[in-house]
Parts: sequence; C-alpha cells; structure tokens
Amino acid sequence: MIFLKKLIQPNSKDEDSSRREYILNILLLSCILLTFLACTIAAIRIDKYYTNSLFLIISFFTLLLFVSLFFISKKGHHKVSSFVFLSILFLINLYISYRWGTQAQVVLLFYILIIVMSGILINTKVAFFTTILSSLSLVIFAYLQKKMIINPDMSWISKYAEIEDIVMFLAFFFIIATISWLSNREIEKSLQRARNSEKELKKERSNLEIRVEERTREIQQLQIEKMTQVYHFAELGRLSSGIFHDLINPLMAISLNIEQIRKTSEKNESLKTIENSINKATIANDKMQKLIESIRKQMSNQDSDEYFLINKEIKDSIEILNYKAKKSNIEVIFNEKNDLVMFGDSIKFNQIITNIISNSIDSFQNKNTRNIIEITSEKTDKKIEIIIKDNGCGIPDEIQAKIFDPFFTTKKTGKGTGIGLFLVKEIINKHFEGDIVVKSKINKGTAFIISFLLKNNENRNHLGQTKTTL
Repeated sequence: MIFLKKLIQPNSKDEDSSRREYILNILLLSCILLTFLACTIAAIRIDKYYTNSLFLIISFFTLLLFVSLFFISKKGHHKVSSFVFLSILFLINLYISYRWGTQAQVVLLFYILIIVMSGILINTKVAFFTTILSSLSLVIFAYLQKKMIINPDMSWISKYAEIEDIVMFLAFFFIIATISWLSNREIEKSLQRARNSEKELKKERSNLEIRVEERTREIQQLQIEKMTQVYHFAELGRLSSGIFHDLINPLMAISLNIEQIRKTSEKNESLKTIENSINKATIANDKMQKLIESIRKQMSNQDSDEYFLINKEIKDSIEILNYKAKKSNIEVIFNEKNDLVMFGDSIKFNQIITNIISNSIDSFQNKNTRNIIEITSEKTDKKIEIIIKDNGCGIPDEIQAKIFDPFFTTKKTGKGTGIGLFLVKEIINKHFEGDIVVKSKINKGTAFIISFLLKNNENRNHLGQTKTTL
C-alpha cells in the first residue's frame, strides 16, 4: 500500500499541476493493470493455431504505451503524457465509431469521458477544444455513414442489450464518477489547505499585531518616562524666573525691616515700632520658606504618602505660579472653604494643580478685560471635587478627547512637550484612584473637574502621619 502510494505520488511543486499529475498517474496505473490483465488472459486462451495472437500483440503494445506514458508523467512531463493519453482514447473512439457506427451508446459515453478528462487533466480550454473536435467527428462519421462511404456493423441495433453491454455502460459511469470524485477531492484538499493557511496567517498576523502593540507600548512607556524627566526639569526652568523674582521681594523685605530695627534701636524709639518691623520680617521669611518648600516638592524624587491639607497645597501651587500669572495679567482666585484633608502623595498632588494652572495661564492667547483663573474645592458625602476654571480661549471640540494623550500638544514647537496633562491624568488615576473631566467652549473658557473618592479614614486627626516609599 505504501509502495502504491509512493508510485502515484506527484512530483510537481505547483499545486494545480500536482493535482492533475496525481489523477493522471492513477488513470495510467489503472490502464496498465487492465491491459496487463488483458495480456494475461490473451496469453492463457491462445490456442495452438494462435487464434488470439493479434489481440495479444495489440494488448502488449498498448501495455508498453501506457507504461511509457506513466514514466513520462513521473519525469515531470505530465502535460505531454496527458495529451498523448487523451489522443489514444480519442483514436480508440474513432475506431469504435467506424466499426459500429455513431449511434452506439459507447461512442457517446467515450466522448463524454474524453471531454471530462480533458478539463480535469489539462484545462477548460482543452476541454472546449475536445468538445468541438468530438462534435466534428460525430458529424463527419454520421455523414460518411449516411452516404454509405463507410459501412459500420449495425447488427447490434436489432439485438436487445446484453448483460455485457450493461456492464460496459456501468463501467463508463463508474470511470466518469471516479475521475470527477478524484478531481473534486483534490480541489477540496487544496481549498482546505488554503483555509488552514488563511487561519494560520490570521493567527500569525494577530500574534504579530499583539507583539507589535506590546513592543510599541514598551517603547512608548520608555519614551514617556524619559520625557517625564525632561518635562520635569523643563517646567522647573520655566518657573525659575518667577520663583527667583518672588524670592527677591521677601528677601528685600527682611533686609529693609532688619535695617529699620537697627535704626530704631539706635534712636531708642518705642519697642512697639521695633516689634512691628520684626513681624514684617517674619512674614517675609515665612513667605520665602513657602516658596522654597514648593521648589523642594517640585524637585523631589520621593514618593511619600501622608495626610495633607488640600487648601495648603493649592496655595503653594498658586504661589509658585504667581509671577507667571502676573506677567500675563492673570488673576488667580482661590475660593477657599473649609479646609479638606486627603491621604496620598502631597508632592504629586502639587504637580497636578501646578500643571493645570500652568496650562490655564497658557490658554490666554487673547487678553480679556479681566483674565481670571478660579479654583474651587468642595466636599460631598462620597468625594472631594476640585474645579479649576478659566475664561481663556477654550479647547476645540475635536481635540478635547486627545488632550490627555501622551505627546499631544497644541502649543508651538518648543513651547510644550505634550506630556503635562498626560501626567496629570496618570497621577489622578493611578496614585489617587480619581478621575478628571474637561469641559470647554471656544472663546468662553475651560474647566477641569478633578474628583477624588473620599476615604472613611481621612480626617484632620491623621495629619503628620506618613508612609514613605523611596
């Protein structure tokens, strides 16, 4: 069985050629077996007068012919072998037409067999050509028969169909059905292979897309981390001029008040005047300490979870951006209500407020009569809500969904990195488990609404307790 399978195995690499060669090999091998059987029977039944010798010789040469065609097909010339094979069958049918007439059912069945095999073994063009050629041969033989040019043996017409005739017809039907089945089976195998290949391709493409997406996310995350560091120092650089400007005023106030104390003491003026100057110097010193604390928070690389006062952090953020706001003729208003306590990283909270206020300051492209940034903090039963609202230029509807995407910016080149609001959303979502929503209208302004879930253990009694992770 394995030997037989190897014997009919096609050598063609092309799928269509391989299918045709496989069917041809089966047909030729079947013809070889049948002609070998015919030779054997003829050799056994030959008498001493060699009555069946002609049939034996014809069968033997036919056997050699089919073996040769099989050898040619195995050598990779299956098309040549197919043409010769079909030509032999066509010549045999011409002989049958000449011998028994075109009315013989076997002639029509033979032509049908040849046409079907032409389409399967070669192609549809050859099948059409075979159809035309078969039709012409039928017409010609019918004409010759009618004109009495040829005289076929028509004695079979007056006879009833014998069992041999029925067997022959059934054999033709079986051969046609078998050839069609072989062709359809090979086509179905090809289609199944194509479907399997398509499934594998889709699976591989999906896996490739997943790997590309994962790698893209990794690269993007690495870029974000690097850009975060760059953004951090860039923001400090932009804020430094305002910070140093605000530091000069308290230092000047301290210097003047100390000088006043010195002069007062020299003139022996009242103690009340001296106390007043000391108080002013202390206030200036406190202000400077607040600014330095704000700078420390911005430059710190530590994550420190603690209970902190929200209003204090908002004031610190306003303080650090005070110079930038005044320079742009912007008034920052904080509607301070009851002080609120929240647990988390106060430094990261400070970054949230500072980034949003800084973006709001940058939104005033056209100077209004009164440029305002208004900050409100509220507390409900379930959450803490901070609203930062401005009357700047607003954000177009089509880009509102993109403003929190990494590297997305509407600022001119060199003016923005596109990482600030992305970091804001990341900190709110991941570190505080909160949410941020933006509402904006062109030329009306923008409002950032930040929501934090209120935890049951957040109260003033926890102030000063910390949980620090480096």
